[in-house]
Amino acid sequence: MITRWLGATLVALAALLVTGSTDGPGLGGPAAAQERKTAGLPQIWFSATSPQIRSSRKWPANDYMRLFDPSADAEWKVVADRLDVLLIGAISMREPADDRLLAIFETARRHRLKLALNAHVLQHDAHCGGGEAHAPDDRFLALQLNRIKRLGGRVDYLHLDEPLIRGHLLKNLGGGRVGCQYPIAEVARRVRANVLAARAVFPEMQIGSSEAINVRFTGKGPEWADSIRAWAEAFRAETGKPLAFTMVAVEYREPGWEPALRAWFAHAKRLGIPSGVIYTGAGGQSDEGWSANAVRAFHETERAAGVQPDLVGIMSWQQWPNFNLPASKPGTLTNVLLEYLRLRGAVRN
Repeated sequence: MITRWLGATLVALAALLVTGSTDGPGLGGPAAAQERKTAGLPQIWFSATSPQIRSSRKWPANDYMRLFDPSADAEWKVVADRLDVLLIGAISMREPADDRLLAIFETARRHRLKLALNAHVLQHDAHCGGGEAHAPDDRFLALQLNRIKRLGGRVDYLHLDEPLIRGHLLKNLGGGRVGCQYPIAEVARRVRANVLAARAVFPEMQIGSSEAINVRFTGKGPEWADSIRAWAEAFRAETGKPLAFTMVAVEYREPGWEPALRAWFAHAKRLGIPSGVIYTGAGGQSDEGWSANAVRAFHETERAAGVQPDLVGIMSWQQWPNFNLPASKPGTLTNVLLEYLRLRGAVRN
């Protein structure tokens, strides 16, 4: 009896040390998932709309590649020095010439940035799914990762783009596409091939996912957070490793986002999964309007709602801002990052 009690106590203590709670086994990834340059700040991610997306949607070309020009380093050094992760998209890698990818990799090395790849990994049936989050097979992602490896690059993080909300929850995916609404365990099974193929190229890569909080669109409020445990358990069971992180994009224009976001973070914390918020300026119709919305989002999240994320993403996959540089100019994407650093007290001017 004493031996059994002691064993159970040690197991519970181990769970506490790993997860910060005794609410079941630790389902979160290793500490490497949260490596950051600046103590006291979240791990900070940055992603700008790529030229390929801008061209496909007939948006004006912008200064995306100037981010990776050494002659422009001074234009965003104040934020690059505090930035941790640069996110690029696997879909956007269909077209860039090798020299452009090499410039991205060299910039990551020059600024000591980890490289993350955004990927659609959910394999779906012919009669449903498609579009964002979905993949027709497990070949495209591995092909892109092998290309990165061949060019001397390294992917530190794989960011799975909304597999749960688009594979499990949504009935209408837009564009005439119907959601498959698979059970959560089936979503995990259908991402397995891509995850394992990716891990075969970069075995040390940390893999996590992003989801969305949009109460009107999904019909789900705080109860949406209940799914995170089932997703984390199914992901680990299918892929052999836990989720390294989870991030959420929030629709701040819809009522009910605050309790839903708090519930998501509370569940993630109990499970020991580092959790973050993606800040965008959704709804803005100009550089200044988009930027103002993004700045309002992080003030509302971290000041008004009191949510303290482990990770923060300053990201745009929209038309705005039309320019990324310089950081000193209001209305650019790097200026939004600068405003976040000011909020956190990391930059004083």
